[in-house]
Amino acid sequence: MKTAKKLTAKGQSRKKEFLEKALDLFGEKGYHATTIDDIVRAGATGKGTFYWYWQSKDEIFLELLSNKFESYISALENIQQMKLPTADKLIMLFTEIGNMLVKYRKLCKLIYLLISTNADEFNSDVLKVTNDYYSRFRKILVQFIQDGQKEGSISRDVDAQHLATILISIVDGLLLQEKVMNTNYLHPKMGESLIRVLRSGIMVKSAG
Repeated sequence: MKTAKKLTAKGQSRKKEFLEKALDLFGEKGYHATTIDDIVRAGATGKGTFYWYWQSKDEIFLELLSNKFESYISALENIQQMKLPTADKLIMLFTEIGNMLVKYRKLCKLIYLLISTNADEFNSDVLKVTNDYYSRFRKILVQFIQDGQKEGSISRDVDAQHLATILISIVDGLLLQEKVMNTNYLHPKMGESLIRVLRSGIMVKSAG
């Protein structure tokens, strides 16, 4: 990849516009069907401007992923550092995940495509960034669960690694429905619903 360039305010604004156009196109047409020509046309500029920022479509896609992944992780780490009971932090964490899934809906669909397709079809840097994100996400969840076990709000009988994997799978399942089934189930309140189920269950005991 190119060495990062120092950009003027105008240059930063232009680059951000390119990234937003590319995100829209990737979300609408898919990664492989989107071309640099498409992105250039959407940005109403020439290829020279595009290549001043990036060398390839892989690079702009990688930057999109990196930027959004860092936003996710930063938000989750901020919650992790709060001096609150684990149950409250988990509600905040999954509410924030729900907010981000809605806010970055198009990118989330692309992420599901990335993790469900043949890995050989993608640039190795893109796969590395995605794998690193999942590793960091899992690590944060494991820490949340272990903190809850220490304070007594989460059962010590639960394997933290297993539960973290299950929770991540729930998030990925939402992306599956969005991408493959063309549904619109993502909602910020889903995080609260998930924690409510984890805390109280869904079965109602009979009066008898």
